[in-house]
Amino acid sequence: MRSFEPATGSAYVHLQQVDGPPRVHLDVEVEDAAAGVGRAVALGATHVAAHDRWQTMHSPGGLPFCFVPATGSEVPAPVTWPDGHRSRMAGAGVRREVARRESPLQLLFQRLEDEEGRVRAHLDHGTDDRDAEVRRLVGLGAEAGATGGGWQVLRDPADLAFCVTDNSPSIEVPRDLS
Repeated sequence: MRSFEPATGSAYVHLQQVDGPPRVHLDVEVEDAAAGVGRAVALGATHVAAHDRWQTMHSPGGLPFCFVPATGSEVPAPVTWPDGHRSRMAGAGVRREVARRESPLQLLFQRLEDEEGRVRAHLDHGTDDRDAEVRRLVGLGAEAGATGGGWQVLRDPADLAFCVTDNSPSIEVPRDLS
């Protein structure tokens, strides 16, 4: 596993090579792993495996996630790029905030009315200049897709979708979840 180390604060985005196709996998920090597993199973999740430091789970729709021990984390500052715009990984595809204040990520769960039907997740990059951030990411190999009110869909070189949003990359400003 490789961590994307911010200039300040704690790493909160990691890259892990697994057997299988690329995907988003969330690690959810909990104070009590057994209680987290029990609650998730009661809500329809499947407990896949117990490890000494984490519990591997699948959501009712098959999305993998893990419960990991809560740690004291320092929220990193957004990255300021040479042209002056700022950005930061802001979240994963969701409709209500469940992340704690020590994490720069928020989760937004959405029910999508599409034919694909499989459960999936995508990451959002919050920025104070969407056009500049899209140009920067396309320059790094992303492909631009659909645009909506306050967001732009892109695909990374592994063909995973993600969005650049107009939501502030600053943790002090709550994300617009409307």
